[in-house]
Amino acid sequence: MSSTPSPASGEPTSVDIGAALAALRDEIDAIDGDVLALLNRRATVAQRVGDLKRTVDANAQVFRPEREAQVVRRLEGRNAGPLPNGAIGTIFREVMSACRSLERPAVVAFLGPEGTYSEQAVILQFGRSVERRACGGIDAIFREVESTAADFGVIPIENSTEGTVNRSLDLLLNSPLRICGEVALAMLAMLFGIDIASTGDSTTLSGERVASALRVFVTGIL
Repeated sequence: MSSTPSPASGEPTSVDIGAALAALRDEIDAIDGDVLALLNRRATVAQRVGDLKRTVDANAQVFRPEREAQVVRRLEGRNAGPLPNGAIGTIFREVMSACRSLERPAVVAFLGPEGTYSEQAVILQFGRSVERRACGGIDAIFREVESTAADFGVIPIENSTEGTVNRSLDLLLNSPLRICGEVALAMLAMLFGIDIASTGDSTTLSGERVASALRVFVTGIL
């Protein structure tokens, strides 16, 4: 007859590990409850801030990028880990975005279509709790904001295709609108396809801007 060998002395069993995991998950659940309560407490205080500002100015701006940048820098300076500072910034930008939306979700115009780097810049600067409005051109973004149909506009100032975007600068010179924030994004692109070694010939399909920005790279490997 044979029997299952008993674990070495001091080695945890599956029962021990299961009990330890259950205890840790209970602890996480309790912490999540505390975090939820604190988030709602923060949201309530943020609403009171908005109410006070509106007693002075009924059209007071909800979004203040310099204040939010100050909050993120302060929290990153206090961060002892293990979360990296990048994660702290991402989390608290979304928290602030959600709190702002309780007053009124901001409308942000950007250079469309959806899924562009301009939309990524909107999310990075304002969080996801805003109304994102895709526009067909830079001029349209200015019209949206100047007519108050949108609260903010995100425009390209410089890119890897043409350097400085002159149309944006020309419009800024002749518009009452002013720059209130800046976002820098790295361009990421993927090249994929079927193995063309047997034919020695290939055709590359791409958007015009991406093709222009990556022409040297693509030419070097095809």
